[in-house]
Amino acid sequence: MRGLSLSLLLVAATTLASCPAATCRMEARFKPEDAAVLADLVVLGEIENYRLVKELDHPFEYVAFARFDIRVAEVLKGEAPERVSAFWAHHMGVPETEEPGPYLIGLLKPESPELDRSSHPHDDTMGVFHRSCSQPFLLSPESREAQAVREALKAAD
Repeated sequence: MRGLSLSLLLVAATTLASCPAATCRMEARFKPEDAAVLADLVVLGEIENYRLVKELDHPFEYVAFARFDIRVAEVLKGEAPERVSAFWAHHMGVPETEEPGPYLIGLLKPESPELDRSSHPHDDTMGVFHRSCSQPFLLSPESREAQAVREALKAAD
């Protein structure tokens, strides 16, 4: 009986060790004031060409990040052309699909210390601001969070 218990314990430990360690026990509150200050670019726009990019060297085709284009309707912070290419990486993964929008989106420059570099595409593409255990800065423009971001941006001017 003791040998069986030890075997089950080893199987459980091996299974847990192979699972992602970065799981969130509690979701952190999205902080519009931080997002507004830390984001390099904040735009209102439509998501186009959303696609997953998978790591080629991983045996389980782990989804590393998503790439998409943003058709910019309004720039609230920073400067942007009519179309911006972006990526979204997060240690908990990203959705397989994303509705076109519109969205209020906060983006970070590739050199930003806030950017999740675990799956950065290593080019000059800006990344979605997404803190660990919090919702991404990819907001419905009518949401309470989006309104708070707009207010925080006005206060920062």
